[in-house]
Amino acid sequence: VVRVLDGTNGNVYGDSAVCHINGSIVVTQPTGSSNWQVATTDKTINWTYTGSISDVNIYYDYGVGGYQQLATGISRGTGGAGSWNWPSIPDNVSNNVKVKVAAISNEAEVFGESAVFKIRGGFSNLRVEDQTNTPVNVLQAGDAYNVKWSTTGAAITNVILQFSSDNG
Repeated sequence: VVRVLDGTNGNVYGDSAVCHINGSIVVTQPTGSSNWQVATTDKTINWTYTGSISDVNIYYDYGVGGYQQLATGISRGTGGAGSWNWPSIPDNVSNNVKVKVAAISNEAEVFGESAVFKIRGGFSNLRVEDQTNTPVNVLQAGDAYNVKWSTTGAAITNVILQFSSDNG
């Protein structure tokens, strides 16, 4: 209840309806510029909180209209800050990912959402080989070569090959 009193006459006052004071959560990582690669294991979700909150659950949404549970019963943290290491970024490439951190005791009212960020696939083990599958670093004009790579992320179905003659 909030009470407003006349400064000179304590008999003049008004009371509000019963209200509740909730803590709050702000997700600080990932940010809108985050671009996390599928299968990486070094990404951390960070948040700050104010007030009294319970431990938290963590959710993610790939921009398809609903959050899915990622982790449950995570410590809220200490000193107004918490974090959780995402064990492995799932193989779901998207430009519209969000995470949500919600207090277990009141998920509907005490939560924070990240900015929209990206989860991307990647390429590794890129190599140029001659026709006998031997890696080469010097190419001869007119000869045929194979360009090979490995992908991280199942959603990579089409690629564009580019060539640079100046290392970049």
